[in-house]
Amino acid sequence: MKLKSIRRKAREFALMLLYQQEISGEDPEEVLKSFWEERKSQEEVKEYTEKLFRGVLEKKDEIDELLRRHAKKINFDRLYPVDRNILRIATFEIFYVEDVTPAIAIDEAIEISKIYSEENSYVYINAILDSLVKEKKE
Repeated sequence: MKLKSIRRKAREFALMLLYQQEISGEDPEEVLKSFWEERKSQEEVKEYTEKLFRGVLEKKDEIDELLRRHAKKINFDRLYPVDRNILRIATFEIFYVEDVTPAIAIDEAIEISKIYSEENSYVYINAILDSLVKEKKE
């Protein structure tokens, strides 16, 4: 499996995990345990999934604050949970994963939102992440 497809699958799994944890309020380790009991996956996919899941949860307050600042016309806390977590994953990758460029993180967020979210969610996901990256560069 190529790195691109490993990471795409890991991002999708991380989204599922973050969504489940946010909705259920369950302990993150229990969410992980039950998630992997139901699936078989390559070790590389599992490792990157867990890096994203744990990383987003660890940095969630910082990430959410950044996203709130850049959401401007959108109430971040009222976003569809899938969109909120797509944004969190991309923001984590932009700020905390050295071998992922901002362009890749944004492209992946857009592609994943086209699969798992509302029809036009990718438009504001792109706008928020683009604004965030511009600030990071400054």
